[in-house]
This record gives sequence, structure tokens and C-alpha cells, in this order.
Amino acid sequence: MIPGKERYSFGFALLGQNLIYGLFFNYLLIFYTDVYGISSAAVGTLFLVARTWDAINDPLMGLIVDRTRTRWGKFRPYLLWTPVPIALATVLCFTTFEVSLTTRLVLAYATYISWSMIYTVNDVPLWALSSAITQNTDERTSLITLARLLSLVGIMVPAIFVIPMVEYFGEGDDAVGYQSTAMVLAGMACLLMLLAFFNTRERVSPKTERPSLKQSYVALAANRPLQIIVLFNLLGVFALVGQSLLVYFATYNLGDRGQLPILATISAAAMVLGILPTPLMVRRFGKKLSMGLLIAFSGAASVAYFLVGYESLMWIYVMTALNALTVGSRAVLVTAMIADTIEYMQWKTGERSEGVIFSVQTFMAKISTAIGGFIGGVSLTLIGYVPNAVQEPETLLWIFVLVTLVPGITGMLALWPLYYYEINEKRHREILQAIYARG
Repeated sequence: MIPGKERYSFGFALLGQNLIYGLFFNYLLIFYTDVYGISSAAVGTLFLVARTWDAINDPLMGLIVDRTRTRWGKFRPYLLWTPVPIALATVLCFTTFEVSLTTRLVLAYATYISWSMIYTVNDVPLWALSSAITQNTDERTSLITLARLLSLVGIMVPAIFVIPMVEYFGEGDDAVGYQSTAMVLAGMACLLMLLAFFNTRERVSPKTERPSLKQSYVALAANRPLQIIVLFNLLGVFALVGQSLLVYFATYNLGDRGQLPILATISAAAMVLGILPTPLMVRRFGKKLSMGLLIAFSGAASVAYFLVGYESLMWIYVMTALNALTVGSRAVLVTAMIADTIEYMQWKTGERSEGVIFSVQTFMAKISTAIGGFIGGVSLTLIGYVPNAVQEPETLLWIFVLVTLVPGITGMLALWPLYYYEINEKRHREILQAIYARG
């Protein structure tokens, strides 16, 4: 049984990391367009370019982690040295410079890509650590459930508190407000992330020999269940488009950006409510069927939100809760399913490459966010969005479509690859037994 101190230290480290991720995910786009003065299309392109680089950077980090052998373990050393650089890079990303537009764009590329690379050096080993803490699938699901729950809290804290913090610190100057808010959140995140180094143990020891680049990628190519997870996650990318435009929906459709903290609070409560029964749901239905049910419910809720409209604040609150209800559970299941593919790959190829596999999760999150941000940024330009101005009725309609209907319809496509996912709970136990028998 994993000690409570270790479980909560791992979870709170992810809460800290996601304070920063939530700040970027919810506010970087509108900070760039409405505060820093960069066009939405240029910002979308920036996100896409940065994440294209991550297509190379993340797997390489996974390989480096898999080849790491220290007295602190494979993963924990990275969790000691990265929190401070991440905090510094975060503040730089939310700092404005009084320079030409071209120079501003260059600085945005430099600071954002630097932040992304440092974040990867922390994120890959942090999530991979969950596979080294325990191999027991029930304990692992429980650990990941707690971690995902606290991660969602971390994401939602910025969503709820950033606008009030910006207004408090900035006193009418959003540039000062965002920078000061970034300083506070980054400082808190730094302290929380260090808990993963000081209070966890790596119980699953790696092999003495270090895998080569070829061995790691041959093993990865043989991991069909992981490839299926990647595919059904990418098919849900339009849900992130809706999330990235939520601040625009509150600001322009509802005419009050002060509604965003309220919507975020409702979402956070619904996510927590939805995530709590996840272990019970997995024991009753298994991960695969549970994921399918959650995807179907989420798609139906998004379409229903569009049909209801946003004339009534009460209905907006209700539909916001329904749309957020499955987010946490799906995140738990994705991480648990990825962790199960580690043993699948070990059984299939003899290679246990936690770093490379969890770099795929990091890459999935980043590339999905990038595509979502790119589509969101370009869509704002295509629908006629004008920063800091009253929007045309057609623009407001398209913002609502992108927040509700598009994610709902496209998200249902993820059911197709999920059908072919082959690792159920019985199969995972058989794989573990075969690994133990092999010695």
C-alpha cells in the first residue's frame, strides 16, 4: 500500500505543475491578443510551431529519462532541478516588452518555446514516476485518480482566480496584473512541485543496461494500444478549442469577463464530482467501457448546450456543469491506460521504457493544446474577431459554436479507435503474470 504522505506529495506536485499549465491554457491566448497586441492568427501559428518542435523534444526527453541512473532513481532528479526554471520562464511569458511588433513576436516565440522545453523536462519524469511507485493496477488507478483530481484543482485555480488577481494587482493595467499574477502562481507551483522529489520512492527498479534509441523506438512502434490511445485523444482536440475560447465567450458573448471565475468554479465542482467515482466505475465496467460511456455522455452534453443556447444564465451554469462532469474521469482513465501499456510493451518486446511512453502522454497533451490553440487563433480571425471591441452577431454565434457544438460532434469520433483498444483488466493481469514468469 502506498503511504498517504507519498500519495499526496505526488498529487500536490501535479497540482503545482498544473497551476502553471492552467494559467497558460486558459489565459495565454487572450494575453497575447488583448494585452500584448499580437494577432490571433500569429499566436495560433506560434502555438503550432512550438508544439511541432515538441514532436521531437518530448520523445527525446523520454529517451533521456529511460537512460538515467542515479542514486535518486530515474525520475526524481529531474523533479529537483526543474521547478525554479519553470517558474522563471512562466513569468517571462507573461511579461510585456515595449518594443516593435516584430520584436514582440520574436520574444513571444523565444519565451514560450523555452518554457515548453523546460516544462517537458519536468512533466515526462513526473508522470512516469507513477509507474515506478507501484505496478499494482488498482493501486496505480487510485494514485492516478488522486493525482488527476489534484491536477484539475491546479488547472481550475487559475481559471477561477486569475481575472480577480489581474484586476487586483493591475489596478486597471492588465500587463502589470498578468505579470504579478504569474509571479504568485509560479512561486506557489515551484514549492509544490518539489514535494515529488522529497517525499516519493521509486519501487520498480529499471534494468541495469540502458536502452538504445533504436530499441526504444522499435518497442514504441510495437505498442499498438498506446498508438490507439494517441489517436482517440487527437480526435478529441476540438474540445480544447472550446476551452481556449471560453474566456472570449465570457467576455464577449456574456458581456462580462467576471462570469469566467463563476463558470470555472462550476466546472471545478462538476469535475471533482465526476472524478470521485472513477475507481468504482473502473472496477464495475473496466477502463475501456468506462471511457466509451464518458465520451458518449460528453458529446451529447456539448450538443445539448448548443441547442439550449446562452440567453439564460441559469441554463448556462447547468450546461457548464454537465459538460465538465466527465473531464476529470477521462483524464484519469487516459493516464491509467497509458500506464498499462508499459507492461504490455515490456511483455511484447522486453523493454520497459516508462520515460518514452509517458513522453507520449506529454506530447499528446501539448500537441492537442497546440492544435486547439492554432485552430482557435485562426478561427478568431476567420470569424471576424476584433480585440477589445463589440463583436458582430455572426462572430458571437461562431464563438458559441466553437465552444459547444464543434467539440461535441468531433469528440464522438474518438469512439471509433477506442473500439480497438485491447488491454482490459484481465488481460493486464495475464501480462503481469507472464512478465513475472519470464523473470
